[in-house]
Amino acid sequence: MSITQQRLIIVLALSAAIIVGGIHISSAQSNVTIGPSSSRSPYVVPTIPGVITESILTVGDSVNNKPDGTPYRMVRIPDGLGAFDNNDGTFSVLINHEIPEGLGAVREHGANTSFVSRWVIRKSDLTVLNGDDLVEQVATWDPVTSSFNPLAQGVRMGRLCSADLPPASAFFNATTNLGFSDGRIYMNGEEVGPEGRAFGHVVNGSSDGDTYELPYLGKFSWENSVAHPATGDKTVVMGMDDGAGGQVYLYLGDKTNAGNPVERAGLNNGNLYGIRVSGVVLEDRNNGI
Repeated sequence: MSITQQRLIIVLALSAAIIVGGIHISSAQSNVTIGPSSSRSPYVVPTIPGVITESILTVGDSVNNKPDGTPYRMVRIPDGLGAFDNNDGTFSVLINHEIPEGLGAVREHGANTSFVSRWVIRKSDLTVLNGDDLVEQVATWDPVTSSFNPLAQGVRMGRLCSADLPPASAFFNATTNLGFSDGRIYMNGEEVGPEGRAFGHVVNGSSDGDTYELPYLGKFSWENSVAHPATGDKTVVMGMDDGAGGQVYLYLGDKTNAGNPVERAGLNNGNLYGIRVSGVVLEDRNNGI
């Protein structure tokens, strides 16, 4: 396939609008295209010849109704993303909406809060076919009993920031059959200060829509949690603290064959480490330490 035939899918969040766009590389003059489901021209404007940006969806747009008959709309403050092929001519995009806790409409999981939307998009022409909330119920952690509270509605989450949708191999070792294999786990966390929590959201499978707090990954102002894609029976997650004086953390756990999805994935039995560079008094931005 030549580069003139390739289409690269990108998702770009700017101000209070989102455009999930396609970039075409061709010999044509620079141009912008409004996609079949978008009400706006792309906010990303090409600056070199041969590049075309296409808007796919913009804040305020709707392509389907919710069960109550009202439009399901693309809403504000889109941030972290995940995407996967549905193997049926469509792909799905997951989007964090970094809404502060207690603001916005009541979502599918029963709280007005930050949430994750899920959109199904046709590959051939980038038509958005459906949108809904990913999260349906949330299990928080009880530090007194050191156990999960039952999955429930009404749990608020604040300002879910960046995201990672690791491959299945991050949480399942096909060689030893240890880990979680009934779906995927979408990772994110609250960028709300020192009490920010990490979460794992199950995508597809029998637990689709179930969300679990991840206490063993630590509490801080989460920018992102990124899982290593292939660590065998171990589970490795890097966490980035976006607070003043924030650090980089490394979680190391063990995959199991028992428990709920995040327990099986090795996300609830490990140790958390802070990365320190010996002998460095002040950070040198030129060298990255």
